[in-house]
Amino acid sequence: MLRIKEYLMFMHLKKNFLLLQRVVMMLYALAAICASAAFAQPVRFSLPNNATGAAGESITIPLQLDPANHAVGSFDATVEFKNTLLTYTGFAAGPVLAADGSWLVDVNGNNASGAITIGAFSFAPVRGSGAAVLLHFIISATATGGDTAPLSLRRLAATDTNVTALPVEGVGGKFTIKPAIFGRILNAAGAAISGVTLSGLPGDPTTEARGYYRATVEPEWIGTVTPSHSSHTFEPPSRQYNKINRDMSEQDYLGAEVLTTPLAFPSPFNPTVETAQIRFALKSPAKASIKIFDSSGELVREFSSAATTRPNVAQSIHWDGRNGRGVMVANGVYFYIIEAAGNARMSGKIGVVRQ
Repeated sequence: MLRIKEYLMFMHLKKNFLLLQRVVMMLYALAAICASAAFAQPVRFSLPNNATGAAGESITIPLQLDPANHAVGSFDATVEFKNTLLTYTGFAAGPVLAADGSWLVDVNGNNASGAITIGAFSFAPVRGSGAAVLLHFIISATATGGDTAPLSLRRLAATDTNVTALPVEGVGGKFTIKPAIFGRILNAAGAAISGVTLSGLPGDPTTEARGYYRATVEPEWIGTVTPSHSSHTFEPPSRQYNKINRDMSEQDYLGAEVLTTPLAFPSPFNPTVETAQIRFALKSPAKASIKIFDSSGELVREFSSAATTRPNVAQSIHWDGRNGRGVMVANGVYFYIIEAAGNARMSGKIGVVRQ
């Protein structure tokens, strides 16, 4: 009876051992399949699909390398680009190759054909994936925002450190010219307004002496642009942009000077050779009355301004030194009062000196 039990126990252990042995063999087979699949993956070359730059700028486009577990010891590639948009200027070894220090890289660019041939060799395998070669370009100064061009990969090849050919694949990319937003800011007389800040655009650019401004934005840019200046208001007050993919020209604004207190100049003035200007602004849009009095309080001249439609916009009247009857007034100090519905009364003085 005891021997029967021992026999049955032995057979049970043997069955479990055979089962365990089969599981281990299956795991070894699976590992071998995985390893084989890993080494069957091709060496992958790629170019960025989101490269951007503005007209006239210098840019760098990386050639990316993924060895896919291969001991890559050399490779060749040709990059084709649109030579009407880009001009090749040089290269540098990327971090993946520069980290080792033993890679020899030869690059020849032909701007006439829009092609760059790349060859690289080392006795040590490439370590990791990433940018292998950095290609430098200048964007054409006449490029138009939103223009795109393919970046193609041709004639790819790679070997391992034993000079055995490896499978390769290449994925091309695309380059896009950044759109620009530009315009000019003038006043109603057509004079340029410099120093206007365009808030909302990258870098918050300001207008130059001739009133021009320009800024580049990323493709698909969304934003609101608001001009601002310490002494002006603008029409329109702002502009909204939604997914910009082309140049936006003639984004102009009309500026109007803002005055917080009235101003008369020149003062004193000589009415025989010049006129005086009284400048003012109303906080509430309205039609204004401007009255000039002498030192005794007698009304000398009365003017009216056109009705305004915007608050704090500078306007002016010109006085030639004559009264309402067209007679030149005497030398002295004169006072003006500005009245408009819905606005506080404003006043000031101006001198007359005839020579």
